Amino acid sequence: MRLINLNDYRRPHPPRPPTCVQRPAPPPHAPADRIEVDTSVTSFDSPVLCTWQVRIFDPAGQFHLYCGTTGFAHIQLWNPWFGVSLLTPSRLTASRYEAFPIAGWKYACDDYADIVYVIEKMYATIMPSAARVIALCEDYGALPTGDRRKA
Repeated sequence: MRLINLNDYRRPHPPRPPTCVQRPAPPPHAPADRIEVDTSVTSFDSPVLCTWQVRIFDPAGQFHLYCGTTGFAHIQLWNPWFGVSLLTPSRLTASRYEAFPIAGWKYACDDYADIVYVIEKMYATIMPSAARVIALCEDYGALPTGDRRKA
């Protein structure tokens, strides 16, 4: 009789969304601070895992005007399944891309490709392309200035 180890046949499952036991995203990564204005689905094979909400401050709110005039304008990409947030470069993030949670806290880097690599390795998701992120920033008036314009 041959014994079968079931662990050899199990597929890894993506982690579940955050529960109430985990702490909520801290500002500026809290999705409740912004409104959803667009959605980017990066894979139709697994749309739940690869749906990214595009969030900005409410254009009728006080933060939108303040951020737009002081260099803090940015967009947030939010994955509701994993509870992952990515902010585009602005003065708020020292002109860097910033993600949360990565290893339990914030992670920032200059290059979009680098932060995409980290997020995609940590979570079973696919990020929007650099061209798509730049187009979203242009559409919502949050285009990074200087060298950070190229994702």
